[in-house]
Amino acid sequence: MGKAQTLAKDTVPELLQLRHTVQRDARTILQERVGGDLGDGALHRDVTRVLNRLTRAAGLAAESAQVFIGNSLLPNAFTTITPGEAEFFQRNAHISKTFRITNIFLSLGLLRAVRSEARLAAVLAHELAHNFKGHLKDFTGSHMVLGHFHELEADAEALKLVAAAGYDPEDAADVLYDLQREYARLEEEYRLLKRDKGDLAQALRRVRDIHPDNDLRRANLLDHMDEAKEAYRPGPGASDAAPAWIERRMAVERPGRMDRFHARLMNGDVTAGSVEKGLHAVENFVAQENREGGSRLTLEHYAIIEEAYRAIIAQAESSDDLRLIEVSMKRGTNSLFPSRSLKAALITRQLDLVLRTLPKNATPEDFTKA
Repeated sequence: MGKAQTLAKDTVPELLQLRHTVQRDARTILQERVGGDLGDGALHRDVTRVLNRLTRAAGLAAESAQVFIGNSLLPNAFTTITPGEAEFFQRNAHISKTFRITNIFLSLGLLRAVRSEARLAAVLAHELAHNFKGHLKDFTGSHMVLGHFHELEADAEALKLVAAAGYDPEDAADVLYDLQREYARLEEEYRLLKRDKGDLAQALRRVRDIHPDNDLRRANLLDHMDEAKEAYRPGPGASDAAPAWIERRMAVERPGRMDRFHARLMNGDVTAGSVEKGLHAVENFVAQENREGGSRLTLEHYAIIEEAYRAIIAQAESSDDLRLIEVSMKRGTNSLFPSRSLKAALITRQLDLVLRTLPKNATPEDFTKA
């Protein structure tokens, strides 16, 4: 896995400075790519517990890896070298790059998708493997740009690492199916996330396309399963209580930012009552999120916004209602919104209303007049 790290005394202050720099950069990365910092200390500490179990098994110092958790509901995990880290090593060439920190970014959506701690460990180990296998050695950024070979290599190393840390490797390998199921569920719930090229709605697709096909990844894991099983020694026995990260990932008393945004847009003010009232509520909530979020709205926001508009379209009972909706959609138009499918839903509702006014034995001429 890796050799235990020993640090010279005069190196420790510099590495502490590096850790501080990385944590500062992480806030920006969380904001831009993972929906902002989740801010749940108890959940973070328990995920870090799993990470520390992996670093010990790999012979790495606990300080060599840290995890950051964002609000995004889309399952995502990546490791990256931050701008401050790259600059630090350029200034301090005397410090071995083997001591750089593995910065792992996870989304709340990923934590909700995985069904066991062994599978969470597999995700964390995969990101660790990218670092100690040298996949990021050129400081060019995250593994989002790595090739399929690196992904397969990281999968194989991760499987052996989770086994060495006392997690069942067969259970860990099933994380691929957890993520596949969650992607499918999200695409069903948020239609903007489906594969419509005209929508530019490819966030889930981009995450999946970075990695090889699941069947290929699974076959690769099976090729290394015997080796992993040889290293497997069951870890601490399971207690009656679920780990804190499992308890808190769905905790309604501590919803993530995207949970709150979804709740605002899909409440009674939007989905019940008049169309005009619903549109006013949506536009106000979107403006509030823009003010509070500190950055532009993401595809994830617009996936939720679209579902709110679909609910309002379903309430439309007149051409005046439909015109109000169309004007509201135009006010919010950008490269992500509205999607072609949302525009089609508006047209379909218009046709439904027209057909209601026609007699049962209507002719094409009657339709034209309507």
